[in-house]
Amino acid sequence: MKKLRALLFAVCVLACAGLASAYAAQKTSLHSAQDTSSGDAPSKPVSSKPALDQPSFKKMMESGWPSATKNAVLARLGGEWHYKMAFWAKPGAEPKWTTGTIKSDMTLDDRFLSSTFVGELEVGGNAAMIKGQGLIGYDNAKKSFTSVWVDTLSTGMMVGVGKYDPKTNAIVETGSFTNPVTGTEGRFRSELKFTDPDDYKRTIFAADGSGRETRLMEFDYSRKPL
Repeated sequence: MKKLRALLFAVCVLACAGLASAYAAQKTSLHSAQDTSSGDAPSKPVSSKPALDQPSFKKMMESGWPSATKNAVLARLGGEWHYKMAFWAKPGAEPKWTTGTIKSDMTLDDRFLSSTFVGELEVGGNAAMIKGQGLIGYDNAKKSFTSVWVDTLSTGMMVGVGKYDPKTNAIVETGSFTNPVTGTEGRFRSELKFTDPDDYKRTIFAADGSGRETRLMEFDYSRKPL
């Protein structure tokens, strides 16, 4: 009898253990199905690596310092200048002449040259007062000069990218602008040539759809006497 009781007790223990195991497996399966049906993706371990490590941060800070040699070229344009401008309304036409002034200073810890100009321009037989601003600097990441010019004749921006050629002593840029009449994008090339410490010249060429260039504007700058 004692052996029978012991045997029945062992069977009950095994049965209970089996039920508990089955219940646990069923519960785990149910939770897994609920997670899948809710669309929750399995959690991923969070990376302890920072988004910007120390070497990358150091490189970013070093590239943010202005180039002493490149920006020395721009510093030569600092000061107040008179300019005389010739404007060609269309290829082959006689140029329209006008005058104005421009004031330029290095800004943001000598990273950029900021310019403000005032003058007149004859448009369609009417003389229009024109004001504008420009910003140019040497982009260490691009390894080129980048400029943007805006004025009161339109709401568009003239954006250029270029290099300084020490052989010709000139900054040559190419870029784009929006034609204020047609709304189409135009291409340009600009040559800013240093002639002496108190004079420089800038010529802007516009390109048509075929890439053929025509002279659009030419500026002669002379430093204002102190």
